[in-house]
Amino acid sequence: MKSFLPVIVFVVLTAGFMTLDHRLAFADEVSDLREEVVKLKAALEELQSQMALVESERDALRLRVKRMELESARSESDLFQAGMRWEGTRFLAGQKGRPRDEGQNWSLVVTQRDGERFKGQIQFVSRDKQTQQLEVSGSAPTKTNGRVVFKTDAIGVLQQSFDGVLKGNQISLTWEGTGVAGKRLAGTANLSR
Repeated sequence: MKSFLPVIVFVVLTAGFMTLDHRLAFADEVSDLREEVVKLKAALEELQSQMALVESERDALRLRVKRMELESARSESDLFQAGMRWEGTRFLAGQKGRPRDEGQNWSLVVTQRDGERFKGQIQFVSRDKQTQQLEVSGSAPTKTNGRVVFKTDAIGVLQQSFDGVLKGNQISLTWEGTGVAGKRLAGTANLSR
């Protein structure tokens, strides 16, 4: 029995050291795995943050597309959308409401539209052959037919108001106001697209 005792002690001690080595190796593996888990959590948080940003951008794009679709549907039937140009003739009233002259070519270009409100510019050549351009603001229907009303911005004593009816692609108007010299003027006008 004495001869086995040192062998047993050696085997027990060796087994203890092997167990300690395994424990140290296992602890290193656990530490490495914990570091990997921390890195993976950080990567996951970054991906979640990027995903939230992508979803936010997607939602903004969807909203933008809906607005564009609505604008497109509205502009297809709106004859007063920004960029529309109307051309026609203005007449100065003579005696008993009859035109006094052969008329004056003029145009209306819509520059802004907000619901039924619009802004634009009228342009015509005056009797002294000068091209006049005046800013206007008013309202017009968003559908094909209805009342059209607008007036020029005041420039000195010059200011004119227009009131008429849009029917199809034609507008028949009456107008009144003051000319450059402040003289009262009135007449009729028409515009078409």
